[in-house]
Amino acid sequence: MPTFGRREDLLACSFCGKRQDQVVKLIAGPGVYICDECVQLCDRIVEDELADRAGRASPTDAEIEAAARAVNAAVSRFRALALRRGGGAAET
Repeated sequence: MPTFGRREDLLACSFCGKRQDQVVKLIAGPGVYICDECVQLCDRIVEDELADRAGRASPTDAEIEAAARAVNAAVSRFRALALRRGGGAAET
């Protein structure tokens, strides 16, 4: 069990690497963490994507399939990272 207060005992964002003492909020997942700053960045990325799509027609089946493949690949990388960091929840 970690003794909090020492620099090496602090948790860090799995995306940007900032320690919990460098961010406002660190959200825990299955063996991984994301900070409030990365959540805000992700939110802006999604908002930009939705704004870009607002002026376009609905995505084609090929675009949906490509996006699904990209998401599945990202999830696989995320799970592998969680397993390397000692997270045991790699199955869903």
